[in-house]
Amino acid sequence: MSENEAIAIRGFPAAHRAGSDRIQRLGDWYAAEHERLYRFAYLLTRDQGSAQDLVQDAFIKIYRAGARVDTQGLSAYARRTIVNLLRSGLRRRSAERRVLQQLNAERLPSDPDHDSRIDVRRALLMLAVRDRACLALRYYEGFSDGEIAAVLGVSEAAAKKRAQRAQQRLRALMSKEE
Repeated sequence: MSENEAIAIRGFPAAHRAGSDRIQRLGDWYAAEHERLYRFAYLLTRDQGSAQDLVQDAFIKIYRAGARVDTQGLSAYARRTIVNLLRSGLRRRSAERRVLQQLNAERLPSDPDHDSRIDVRRALLMLAVRDRACLALRYYEGFSDGEIAAVLGVSEAAAKKRAQRAQQRLRALMSKEE
């Protein structure tokens, strides 16, 4: 007796079998793409734990999206979800950060030399999440403007313009700190 016949005999509906095929395909896709998605998320966050959480949360969102996500667009959907999850998390934590910064500013004297020692990584982290994502997709992932547009959910022209402006902002941050 085949496995499908055994499942049918036990009373499992055919929809369950189709769902298990989908789960298997998603699992295979996740295994193949996990490392690339993790590296992308790490580039955005510079924190291993946060990057891993973003990738796992994105996978959960993909699973919950079901048939609404085209299997050909899973990678773009996953990257867009990672960017959106990061932005949502940043918004939630912004009030807490402001309070902590105010408390630290009251306790510690400012160090003018510290402000002038910024590196590229810190400058990238000072950019808006969407700008950082755009630069990461272009220079780290090697995506074209069209692929960046698909991930960010904007037109190709908007993606190109965002990349240009993000580069200008990064240059300005770097030159300001030199």
